Amino acid sequence: MIKPPRIRIELGDVIVEMLSIVVAILLALAVNNWQARLREEHSLRANVANIVREMQANRSVLARVARQHEREAAAIDREVTLLRAHGERMSFDRFTTFFGTIAPHGLGALNLEDVAWTVAESDRSLAVMPSGERIALASVYEEQRDLRTYYDRLITTIETDTDANRFPLLADEAYQFGDVVAAEDELLHAYAAVIPALERRYRLDHGVTSDLSRPGLGRPSR
Repeated sequence: MIKPPRIRIELGDVIVEMLSIVVAILLALAVNNWQARLREEHSLRANVANIVREMQANRSVLARVARQHEREAAAIDREVTLLRAHGERMSFDRFTTFFGTIAPHGLGALNLEDVAWTVAESDRSLAVMPSGERIALASVYEEQRDLRTYYDRLITTIETDTDANRFPLLADEAYQFGDVVAAEDELLHAYAAVIPALERRYRLDHGVTSDLSRPGLGRPSR
């Protein structure tokens, strides 16, 4: 009887084959990780470009409104001083005329957007951003929300004003206007610090910002 030929398997060949398989798997994983990292970086850069454009628009709105609010706050301070000097009394005609100039329709519209920030948070692209940058961005948008709270509280106070309690409310408005003006100044300084830093870090110029921005982000919605 003819015996079938015996196949000799060398240990070295087995090891080489196994190493080849392991290397192929590791290379495939490395390529996948590299591609995923590129997608994350592109998504982050696109979101940062949108956030920068949004903050630039917010800064333009705020700079214009803040100047108006500074004048109104100064006017209220003068009226409070005048009222105190005259026994906290003011003629009704003069009182209503004065408040007609700072009624809600006379205040600058404070429409500060946070759409780009919300989108970036929702798709988790900011997770790959350095923690210091992420914290700085979150602080800017938190300051925006705080400013909006101060502003809404001031509007409510003005809308509920009456001749019967004009001095207490006028004094309260002077205090609240001070909160608004101070918060506006702090937010303008925050924009001035964060925007250039992001532009340098992500090499954003006007063209890049426009190209990477998604339609509809950073535009007024209110």
